Amino acid sequence: MDMKCKVCGKENEAGATVCADCGSPLEEALYEETTAETPDSSWYYVSDGQSLGPYTEADMRGFLAGNVIDRSTYVWKNGMPDWKHLEDTELAVYLQRQSAYDQQAQYGGQNQTGGNTYNTYNTYNNYSSTLVPRSVKERGLLTCVLLSFVTCSIYQWYWIYAMAKDINDLAAAQDKPRGCDPMVALLMSIISCGLYTIYFFWREGRVLASLDYPNYKPSNDTTVLTILALFTPLISSVILQSDINDIVRYGE
Repeated sequence: MDMKCKVCGKENEAGATVCADCGSPLEEALYEETTAETPDSSWYYVSDGQSLGPYTEADMRGFLAGNVIDRSTYVWKNGMPDWKHLEDTELAVYLQRQSAYDQQAQYGGQNQTGGNTYNTYNTYNNYSSTLVPRSVKERGLLTCVLLSFVTCSIYQWYWIYAMAKDINDLAAAQDKPRGCDPMVALLMSIISCGLYTIYFFWREGRVLASLDYPNYKPSNDTTVLTILALFTPLISSVILQSDINDIVRYGE
């Protein structure tokens, strides 16, 4: 390679250290081959049986944030002897960061919804870890029926009050529309000589049917409850209480 003098411009033989004309020292010209630049960490990952890449570490971090890949995704980069799960590589550090970010976003969202008291103070003090309030208990159906007969239906008025309260607590725990006010249900049932109970059983049946639990879905007995309330309100009470008992038993 000829060496060109930067002072006089003369072309000198390769290996010369000074210019043959002016005697100026020569600097070797530097030439760089234009090659495709490979990032320090060229990552590949497997999706649907196909290898995709190469990607930079920043790209992989973005894929994690967007749920394109996860901890079980097979990944590989230059220098690794074989494919590995992402959680077994240096990328696992981003799993911890992503998890911390998700938790922060979750709790931040809950703190912003301060209008619902059942999601803050009452959830901690009155409810268990599930959506069934601790105040709602099972009641023995036979005991309630016998007490209604023995007290000449007086106990049945209290029973209606108690069921209305339990159903409202269940609905409030899931932030669903509530049913009848317990005291209103009691007074209106007495004043209307039982006619109000028709509306009561219709509305409470709809509230129970709207509830949903991870391992249990209450049955919709609204029609049966309403029809039976026209003739035998006591049987409607038995069915409604049975539905509440099932929620307490299976809604945990």
